[in-house]
Amino acid sequence: GYRLVDMDLFSRDEAEELINHTLKVSVKEISPKILSALLDKRRNDGYSAHISPLWLRMVLSILDEMGDADFKAINNEPFERDDVKINSYLEHLIDGLAPEPESLFMQYIELSCLYFDADVVMTSLYASAITVTGISETELAALCADSWDELEFSGFARWMRQFFRQNPLTGRWTLGHAILKKVILSQYGDKLGQIRRDYVSVLLSSGKSEDSMKELVYQTIESGDTALFADIMETAGTDVADYIVSLLEEGLSKDALISFAGAFVSDYGMEFRPIDDLIWCLVVDSGVEQHLGGDYRLR
Repeated sequence: GYRLVDMDLFSRDEAEELINHTLKVSVKEISPKILSALLDKRRNDGYSAHISPLWLRMVLSILDEMGDADFKAINNEPFERDDVKINSYLEHLIDGLAPEPESLFMQYIELSCLYFDADVVMTSLYASAITVTGISETELAALCADSWDELEFSGFARWMRQFFRQNPLTGRWTLGHAILKKVILSQYGDKLGQIRRDYVSVLLSSGKSEDSMKELVYQTIESGDTALFADIMETAGTDVADYIVSLLEEGLSKDALISFAGAFVSDYGMEFRPIDDLIWCLVVDSGVEQHLGGDYRLR
């Protein structure tokens, strides 16, 4: 996965430098008036919106990747000169941008669905928000079923390339910022249960690669499906313990695992222990930390 790092907040001068540099690389520019309007936007807490690197990157992505709908709107501006039309449109666009990163991401999603197939966009975002190892393009195609369109996905991935990223080693896709994942989980929670069930079905029918098996273990624990977990342990054996230890380091909640372990033991009893007692020791003493040093098996 991707390692998240803290970034310092941008000063006004740093934000202005980034805006000008980014647009210059794209052979674009905005007028001083538009630049000031952008830098003057304020969040609800009174701070300048541009202090957030994530917010500024989303704004620049929107400005840098305007599509047909934007150009049609520019042509409809009630002015003769093209530069005046463009500035008028940009003024309205910037005025309408939310000053908070979370709200701006919701607008970014709306634009994505306007530019690309909405089913492909939303399924990609839903799946990437619930995954711990990332999701492969093949798995996304299976999730989308008849609505899958490789060209639409490629266009969407390029449009959101700063935030929806492909791991160069595994080829799997994930959201590259914790805030963005949080927005999806909080705003679309009613959709994610079905996506998780569908994703488990896709993983069960896909190949047994290490990434897909580890993801399957994670999704099974998150969904609380003890019966499926028992089936996985029967087929994967002691490898499940290695997956769990790895998942604990990659984002699986210790509390969630302990809760699931308790439910599993309640359903299957203490005698069902084909993963070298890892589940057992978690339930008995909740001692996750002492089993992460390498020698996590009791026997």
